[in-house]
Amino acid sequence: MDNKLRVLSMTKRVIAGLILLTTLLLFGLAAEAQAVPTIESFTVDRAVSPTAVERGTETADFSWQATGLRPGDRMAMHALVAGEWMLI
Repeated sequence: MDNKLRVLSMTKRVIAGLILLTTLLLFGLAAEAQAVPTIESFTVDRAVSPTAVERGTETADFSWQATGLRPGDRMAMHALVAGEWMLI
Protein backbone atom coordinates (compact mmCIF):
# COMPACT_ATOMS: atom_id res chain seq x y z
CA MET A 1 0.00 0.00 0.00
CA ASP A 2 2.85 2.36 0.87
CA ASN A 3 4.48 1.80 -2.55
CA LYS A 4 1.20 2.55 -4.34
CA LEU A 5 0.98 5.92 -2.55
CA ARG A 6 4.58 6.74 -3.48
CA VAL A 7 3.94 5.87 -7.14
CA LEU A 8 0.73 7.92 -7.11
CA SER A 9 2.54 10.85 -5.49
CA MET A 10 5.39 10.58 -8.01
CA THR A 11 2.89 10.42 -10.89
CA LYS A 12 1.15 13.55 -9.64
CA ARG A 13 4.49 15.38 -9.45
CA VAL A 14 5.43 14.34 -12.98
CA ILE A 15 2.04 15.44 -14.32
CA ALA A 16 2.27 18.75 -12.44
CA GLY A 17 5.78 19.29 -13.83
CA LEU A 18 4.63 18.57 -17.38
CA ILE A 19 1.69 20.94 -17.01
CA LEU A 20 4.02 23.66 -15.70
CA LEU A 21 6.53 23.07 -18.51
CA THR A 22 3.79 23.16 -21.16
CA THR A 23 2.34 26.37 -19.70
CA LEU A 24 5.75 28.08 -19.68
CA LEU A 25 6.40 26.96 -23.26
CA LEU A 26 3.05 28.29 -24.45
CA PHE A 27 3.61 31.65 -22.72
CA GLY A 28 7.06 31.85 -24.31
CA LEU A 29 5.67 31.15 -27.77
CA ALA A 30 2.92 33.73 -27.28
CA ALA A 31 5.43 36.37 -26.19
CA GLU A 32 7.64 35.64 -29.21
CA ALA A 33 4.68 35.85 -31.58
CA GLN A 34 3.82 39.30 -30.21
CA ALA A 35 7.23 40.79 -31.08
CA VAL A 36 6.44 43.76 -33.29
CA PRO A 37 9.08 45.05 -35.69
CA THR A 38 10.05 48.51 -34.49
CA ILE A 39 12.29 51.19 -35.94
CA GLU A 40 14.45 52.26 -32.99
CA SER A 41 16.33 55.05 -34.75
CA PHE A 42 16.03 56.87 -38.05
CA THR A 43 18.54 59.38 -39.40
CA VAL A 44 19.21 61.35 -42.56
CA ASP A 45 22.69 62.45 -43.64
CA ARG A 46 21.76 66.14 -43.93
CA ALA A 47 18.84 68.52 -43.66
CA VAL A 48 16.70 68.51 -46.78
CA SER A 49 13.45 70.12 -47.81
CA PRO A 50 10.69 67.53 -48.27
CA THR A 51 9.40 69.60 -51.20
CA ALA A 52 12.82 69.60 -52.91
CA VAL A 53 13.16 65.84 -52.39
CA GLU A 54 9.68 65.32 -53.82
CA ARG A 55 10.58 67.46 -56.85
CA GLY A 56 13.74 65.38 -57.28
CA THR A 57 16.11 68.33 -56.96
CA GLU A 58 17.73 67.06 -53.76
CA THR A 59 18.75 63.64 -52.53
CA ALA A 60 19.47 62.30 -49.08
CA ASP A 61 20.79 59.09 -47.54
CA PHE A 62 18.59 57.55 -44.87
CA SER A 63 19.55 54.94 -42.32
CA TRP A 64 17.62 53.19 -39.59
CA GLN A 65 17.94 50.48 -37.00
CA ALA A 66 15.07 48.06 -36.51
CA THR A 67 14.39 45.47 -33.83
CA GLY A 68 11.88 42.64 -33.59
CA LEU A 69 12.55 41.33 -37.08
CA ARG A 70 12.50 37.60 -37.69
CA PRO A 71 14.45 35.72 -40.37
CA GLY A 72 12.73 36.35 -43.69
CA ASP A 73 11.08 39.63 -42.62
CA ARG A 74 11.46 42.49 -45.07
CA MET A 75 10.98 46.22 -44.74
CA ALA A 76 9.60 48.53 -47.39
CA MET A 77 9.83 52.31 -47.57
CA HIS A 78 6.99 54.51 -48.76
CA ALA A 79 7.33 58.17 -49.68
CA LEU A 80 4.93 60.97 -50.40
CA VAL A 81 5.29 61.53 -54.15
CA ALA A 82 3.13 64.14 -55.86
CA GLY A 83 0.73 64.07 -52.93
CA GLU A 84 0.36 60.27 -52.85
CA TRP A 85 2.11 57.62 -50.76
CA MET A 86 4.09 55.27 -52.98
CA LEU A 87 6.45 52.36 -52.43
CA ILE A 88 10.01 53.41 -53.29
